[in-house]
Amino acid sequence: MVTNANRNRYVSDYLKWLTDLSIRPQFSAFTKGLFTLIDRRSLLLFKIRDLKSLIEGTQDLDVDELRSVTRYEGGYASGHPTILQFWDTVQNFSPDQLRNLLEFVTASDRVPVTGVESLQFLVQKNGEGDERLPTSSTCYGRLLLPKYSSKEVLRLKLELAIEN
Repeated sequence: MVTNANRNRYVSDYLKWLTDLSIRPQFSAFTKGLFTLIDRRSLLLFKIRDLKSLIEGTQDLDVDELRSVTRYEGGYASGHPTILQFWDTVQNFSPDQLRNLLEFVTASDRVPVTGVESLQFLVQKNGEGDERLPTSSTCYGRLLLPKYSSKEVLRLKLELAIEN
C-alpha cells in the first residue's frame, strides 16, 4: 500500500519498472539482434541523432519526391483532375499533416532510411461521392480516394481522414 511515508519509493520503483524492467526482454532481444549485425564499437562512430535517423528513418517528406514515386490504379492517372487536386492539396499541407498522411497510407510517419523511392504509395479510385471518406490499406501503401465534386471537398475529407 502506498502512503505518504513511502510514496517517493513507490514512484521510484514504478519508474524503474516502466522504463527498465517492463521492457527488458524486448530490449535484450533488440540489442542481441543489433549486435549480430554490427560491432558494439561501431556505435561510437555515430552521434545519437544520426543513429536514431538510421534506425527510425526521417520525418522530412518531400511532396515532389513522393509524387514522383506514386502509382495510380482504378481509373486514376497522374493527370486525372482528382489526382491534380489531391497533389495541390497535399502540397499545401503542414509538416504534421504530411506525416499524418504518410502514416494514414503506410502505417509509418517516417520516410525509410533508403528514401522515398523505397516507399510503396499508390492512389486508387474508390467510387464517387462527397459523403465518402478516403480510406487506406496500410499493408499495401494504398490510399483509396473517392472522386469528389470539388477540390474543397477533397481537402476537407482528406484532412478529416488523416487526423482520425
